[in-house]
Amino acid sequence: YRAIEATVLSSDQLPDLKLLIVGSNNTKEVEEYIKNKKAEDIVSVPGRIDDINDWYSKADLLVVPTQSESFGLVFLEAMGHGVPVIGTTGVPESVIPNEDVGYRVDPNDIKQISNAIVKSHTRKWEAQIIQRHARSFSWDKQISKYIDFYREALRIEQAE
Repeated sequence: YRAIEATVLSSDQLPDLKLLIVGSNNTKEVEEYIKNKKAEDIVSVPGRIDDINDWYSKADLLVVPTQSESFGLVFLEAMGHGVPVIGTTGVPESVIPNEDVGYRVDPNDIKQISNAIVKSHTRKWEAQIIQRHARSFSWDKQISKYIDFYREALRIEQAE
């Protein structure tokens, strides 16, 4: 519920701010939490969706304040659409390497998450830079890295 709390906090400075929580299976529990926070005007939960690409193309920002991420595919998917991201220090730094593509925040610091949301909405992002970073994780690029790795490993082995 950190994204909800941070969005509510951010809405004081960004009165038009809206949070959509997509993909959640337990919408009733989330909707109850939103109601208890009196955040129905700020947060909505469409639940499961069929085409995430449609949502990414409409998004201004992706906020996923999880404790940890093994890889962070959701961030790369959003960045592939030019959408800046807010993840946590639990996201691999290679996925969010700098503030050209988004922000890494402490997952337990609601104020820091909120500040990143406000900062994200008050700056100009370069979608091309964000997309270029996402493309650096394409299958072609990753396969090339593996091939280079194995070639180097074989070269070292043959030299010994």
